Amino acid sequence: MNRKISVIALSLSLIVIIAVAAVAPALAHNDRDESNDSSYVTVFGQHGEVIIQLPAGNPKVTNLTSLRFIANDFNKKSTFGGYDTLIVAVWIPVANQFVPVAQINSGSNPALDTYLHTLYNNTPVWTGLTPNVIDLTSKDLSVWKDDDVIIANLTTSVKITLPFNLMVGSPYTTWGNQTFTLPPLTLTFRPIARSFHNEESLTLAPHPPLSGYTITVKSQMSPAWVRVDIPTWVKGAWLECSGHICTNIVQQGIPPVA
Repeated sequence: MNRKISVIALSLSLIVIIAVAAVAPALAHNDRDESNDSSYVTVFGQHGEVIIQLPAGNPKVTNLTSLRFIANDFNKKSTFGGYDTLIVAVWIPVANQFVPVAQINSGSNPALDTYLHTLYNNTPVWTGLTPNVIDLTSKDLSVWKDDDVIIANLTTSVKITLPFNLMVGSPYTTWGNQTFTLPPLTLTFRPIARSFHNEESLTLAPHPPLSGYTITVKSQMSPAWVRVDIPTWVKGAWLECSGHICTNIVQQGIPPVA
C-alpha cells in the first residue's frame, strides 16, 4: 500500500504536521536518489500507534477528548544512534483532526535535538510558545519489543505546553489554551493479523515558513490490539483499543532542495 501525505499550511506560524490533504503537491524528493545522500536523516526500528478515546467527564483532562500516540524504538544503526520516542497528538475539534504537539525522547542527544528543532520549526511541536521537543532519561521513557509485542513505558509526568490562545492574530486563538500534563502510562501492542508492506510519505510545506522536509517511511504493518494503562486518568481499569504495529522501519528525513 502506498500513500502520499502532504501538509498544507494554515497560517504563518502554526501547522498540523500530519494531515491527509485533499490537494497534494508533487513531492520534492521524487527526483532525488534517496540511497546515497549524506544530508538525509535515516532511522531504523519499530513502532506502535494507537488512538485513544478518553471517558467523558474526567475532571483531570477537561480540555482533551482523544489522543494519538506513536511509540518508536529506533536502533543504533540510525543516524543519531539508538533512542526511543513518544509522539503525542491531540484531537482539536475546531480543526477536525489530530494535531501532533510533542515529541518526547529518551536520553539527551544535542545533534538529534538540533535536527528536530529544524524539522518541526513553526509547528505546534516547536515554536517560541510551544517548546515540546522534550528529553527524558532512558529510565523515564522506554520502548522495546518482547517477542512480537511492543511495549512503551513512560514513568514520569510530562507537561506539554500549548497556549494557542496567546497566538495573537492567528485563527488558532480559538483553540484556546490546550496545555496539559501527560501522566505516566504504559502502552502494550499485540499483533492480531498478518503483516503487510506499507509505504508512506509526507512533506512539511510550504517552505518557508515550514521546514520543507519530506519524510518517507517503509515498513511491515500489522493490526494490533492495544492495552492502554493511564492510572491517573482512568483508575482501576485500562482502555482496550485497536491500533497497529510497524516493524522493519526504514524512515528518512529528506531536506528541501536548495
